[in-house]
Amino acid sequence: MGFIAGSLGPKSFVQGRADLVKFLQDSSVPLAYVSPTLVYGNGRKDDMTRWLPLLKFFGIFSKKL
Repeated sequence: MGFIAGSLGPKSFVQGRADLVKFLQDSSVPLAYVSPTLVYGNGRKDDMTRWLPLLKFFGIFSKKL
């Protein structure tokens, strides 16, 4: 199973996703997950995606972005 966790957003969202990852890891279902900072595409236009060019630029210098 593939799963998208989260590392950015309201604390309750990030914690909820972490709890789901833990639950799925403890199950018998094989799991691969990622914790991206921002998921974008498919026409997404909101406050977070307007920062995308800046995040891409800083990502050149820091692998954490």
